[in-house]
Amino acid sequence: MAYAKYVLDRDEGQDFNAAAEDFLQYVDGVNVMPKLPSHMSTYDETWSRNKRIQESEKRSKGGREKLDELNSILSPHVGEGSNKQEPELPNPLPQCPVQAMNNV
Repeated sequence: MAYAKYVLDRDEGQDFNAAAEDFLQYVDGVNVMPKLPSHMSTYDETWSRNKRIQESEKRSKGGREKLDELNSILSPHVGEGSNKQEPELPNPLPQCPVQAMNNV
């Protein structure tokens, strides 16, 4: 959580040396440890990716709800065991005759 707080508080920029120094204000030596610039750059990529995923999920929430509603209208009996019909399976392929063994 300290990294998220740091990223949200900082100005935009990718100076990881300065970022490592700025992050020291969040270090307590027990739960939050100091970071090297290489740690900051590596985790910045991960954090940014996770943040984009969270924002994408928030934006698509309305669309997902509409799809769920539409699916419930189109197939209202999904999940009800008594009305559920098994799909018809195609006929199996005919079995090939056993080939003669080649005894050499």
